[in-house]
Amino acid sequence: MLTLSSRAVHREMELFIEEVGDAALADRLRSALARRGPGASGSCPTEVFGNDWYCFYQYKSFKGRRLQWNAAHKDLVYFSKFDFENRTSSWSNKGAKTIKVYGRRYAGQDTSCYSPLWSENPHERSASANWDKAADCFLTN
Repeated sequence: MLTLSSRAVHREMELFIEEVGDAALADRLRSALARRGPGASGSCPTEVFGNDWYCFYQYKSFKGRRLQWNAAHKDLVYFSKFDFENRTSSWSNKGAKTIKVYGRRYAGQDTSCYSPLWSENPHERSASANWDKAADCFLTN
């Protein structure tokens, strides 16, 4: 009997989803895999007690460079300060905060970062951002 690790099974599902011809179904499968998949967003830190973290990833499926915070930010945080503008492709919100993500109206102008892209509800994650590589700033509740 062949036994696969949970990560191997997860990877097989990712490959399968890429072959699904129905885009809406593929999106639903990606979302389900991100919520339940072993290791999904596992690199975004969590704490037993206290402020859990929220993370932004450069590539889909929680891969590549990661930016992470656990503090509340009532003022906009600009990804340009971290050389990460227009680079978010997946995200993980392991805490109780709601994260609101915005894009700039004008390239290179942080002050134009007010176009809503998506909200990250508490304890949710997405292996594929709604607006891939469009995020420029965020704030929290």
